[in-house]
Amino acid sequence: MNLEDLTPKQKVKEELFQLIRRLERKFNERDEERFEELQSQYLKDSDFFREWMVYDRLVVLSMIKGHERSLKWFNGFQSEYAQLKHASENTSLYINELAAWKKAHKVE
Repeated sequence: MNLEDLTPKQKVKEELFQLIRRLERKFNERDEERFEELQSQYLKDSDFFREWMVYDRLVVLSMIKGHERSLKWFNGFQSEYAQLKHASENTSLYINELAAWKKAHKVE
């Protein structure tokens, strides 16, 4: 499918996917600025909740890179990130994460 064939929301989703994919490899401040810009525009749009939650977890993972050995819970956190990224929206992990994320961001 061409980028021109996508709806505006699909284009944002695709851009978010690319930003998250790059962040999984290496933290980049320009990507962070763009992500925050998109989040400020679409924060309350439920179509993007998974991206916001995944991104928040990735930021934490990027901050603790290099300290994996001293943090006993790192592997569990990394595993939860992978599960959240691919989880169905009716799994308890996704539902609990979404509730916590909404509360933290004051999203109704």
